[in-house]
Amino acid sequence: MAGGKNSGKKEKKAAKGESSTFLVKAFGGAVLAVVLAASLGSFLQWRATKRAEAQVKNLELLGTKLELQGKLQKMMEEMQKVEEARSAAEAEKSSVEQGQGGAGLGPGVMQAQAAMIGRLLSLVQQVDQLKGDDQKEERMVVSKRVEEELGELEVSAKEHAGTAIGKQQAGLIALVREALKFDREGKDISEDEWNDDVLRQKHGLVTYSTPAYWDDAYIAGRYGESFDWYGAWTEDDLKGKSLGAVVKPLVKPSARILVLGCGNSNMSALMHSDGYTNIMNVDISEKVIEQMKERHAQVKGLEWRAMDASKMDFPDGSFDAVVEKGMFDSLYAGTGERVQGVLSEVLRVLRPGAQLVSVSFAGDRIDRLFEVAQDGASAPPLGCRVAEEMSYRKTMNASEGEDESKSIYVYSCERKA
Repeated sequence: MAGGKNSGKKEKKAAKGESSTFLVKAFGGAVLAVVLAASLGSFLQWRATKRAEAQVKNLELLGTKLELQGKLQKMMEEMQKVEEARSAAEAEKSSVEQGQGGAGLGPGVMQAQAAMIGRLLSLVQQVDQLKGDDQKEERMVVSKRVEEELGELEVSAKEHAGTAIGKQQAGLIALVREALKFDREGKDISEDEWNDDVLRQKHGLVTYSTPAYWDDAYIAGRYGESFDWYGAWTEDDLKGKSLGAVVKPLVKPSARILVLGCGNSNMSALMHSDGYTNIMNVDISEKVIEQMKERHAQVKGLEWRAMDASKMDFPDGSFDAVVEKGMFDSLYAGTGERVQGVLSEVLRVLRPGAQLVSVSFAGDRIDRLFEVAQDGASAPPLGCRVAEEMSYRKTMNASEGEDESKSIYVYSCERKA
């Protein structure tokens, strides 16, 4: 990513702090594997997370190679946004898990990692603040002390042994321990290992980008019969406008529509009731697609397919509109390695002049993703605008005087010829 007359200085800087790169990036994976996927169960818990924001901001600056620094900073920023945007939604659904035990994945499992993440974040920061050759010896001493403390955390985590909570905590500790080892040996993580599947296979960690998380949660009914992260089709925001009212002027009822990351939301069914009768719904979880097929078996015009959105088998230009609500947010709430693949597929299946409607908690999707040139092209393939910024009540438990609203952004993007 770097070049030009300053490249020598950048290379020197990278070499000086090379040993810290894997430590930061691997723990970034740990944070994203759980905290990115974690939603706090109450507004007070959300406030506690906000108090740790300064620590997280420091971690954003710890990468030494420009490419990895950029990735880390984006992911850590996403961590904060995901936690805030989803805390209320997960809290509302946490009661669904009561009485179901602790063996399966779901909102409660993710929420339970908050304290562990806070402690691990503090430990890793103690090591990584010691940079440069002049502090190398002290860094090694602190690293070994931190590893001893990881052993103590493992003992305390045994109370959850055999549960999904216990497995996640064990995976977190194992990942941080490996990061410390690689740091002492001066090694870096390979790009092949920086993906959500490897995090799960190697460390037992799951993110919102991991199919196993969704399959397990849907099988156990941990998201109820229907669940929307934010912006339900008929739900009015604080200005009295619903998502449906915003989308209807953007997409014609006669359009052939692809809904990505449909989950068990009733949005497509409500769209069908509003006259959209040609909707293909896709989700990476086979289990939820089976459930939705059965639930809407008698509804003509609603189709359901289990499919990886980065590897779709639809013909080129086969849709007039693609609608996604929170799918890109979920992909960013992991390593982010699937994002570009999904966007490329969206561009492929959209006909020229067709619309991508994206609903997100992030206000920077245009500059960061949608209007970035693809594969060396001189111009971005999408022309985007914010069709609406919607505000919703954040939580029923907000303290007096606190900001009780949260915003989501509805993007309208036209596929250029």
